[in-house]
Amino acid sequence: MKCPVCGSEGNPEGSAFCGGCGGRLGLPQASAAAPPRRTAAAARLCISCGSERISLGGIPTWAVVAAVVGFCLVGVFSLLFLLVREPDRCLDCGAAQR
Repeated sequence: MKCPVCGSEGNPEGSAFCGGCGGRLGLPQASAAAPPRRTAAAARLCISCGSERISLGGIPTWAVVAAVVGFCLVGVFSLLFLLVREPDRCLDCGAAQR
């Protein structure tokens, strides 16, 4: 079988790819027919009334509010931990200093 890309003729019959260049060889006659064309996608319909006017789902407002509040709380508590200090201690005996 002759390769249409490089012209090599050493490919066995029924091979899908060329052994020399890796190019795609001719398709067998049985599968040479073009695949059926796809039709346009069907419109999405409401299951209750059949309307085509359907809004796409988004992020719920409560989830956005929860994320913002949670982010603020984490930030505030992180800053509070920076303000907390251990009392000064003696390195020899460990007694707390005032």
